[in-house]
Amino acid sequence: MNIEDQEAGKRALAAQVLRSWGSLRVRVSGTSMLPALWPGDILNIRSCNFEQTQCGELVLYSRDERFFVHRVVRKLHSSRERLLITRGDCMSQDDPAVPETNLLGRVIAIDRHDTILSPTNRPSLVHRISANALQRSEVFRNGVMRLRACGRWISSRQGFSAFNGQWV
Repeated sequence: MNIEDQEAGKRALAAQVLRSWGSLRVRVSGTSMLPALWPGDILNIRSCNFEQTQCGELVLYSRDERFFVHRVVRKLHSSRERLLITRGDCMSQDDPAVPETNLLGRVIAIDRHDTILSPTNRPSLVHRISANALQRSEVFRNGVMRLRACGRWISSRQGFSAFNGQWV
């Protein structure tokens, strides 16, 4: 079995677990939600339907055989379908519309280095400024990622955290 088939199987199993049991834990691997979510964060996801979502919430959805966790920007209702418009905090444009059938759940908690954080629906001014800077400069984003990795390495050696990353 090749890697792509294994990944597809994992996604299908995760979606089935969420639909059957109502909750799931997933690890963040991308940077589109910086600074709210960092690679390595563990997200606690609870299943929900379209009516239960609110603007500003972080939602898990599937598209093109991948999972995404992005913030709900707005909800669209038409006579034929209901759509979510989402965007990563570190992205400059909205994502393509998400049909309600692709919605899997919403983030209810973030486990970051054994600290449980609650996601907010209204990012702070500092969060928005940081996201804008991270979005506009790949060099800055890579530098922040390296500093954060270094801070985690130092904290594991000396018992303190250089970057606690509470910008959620």
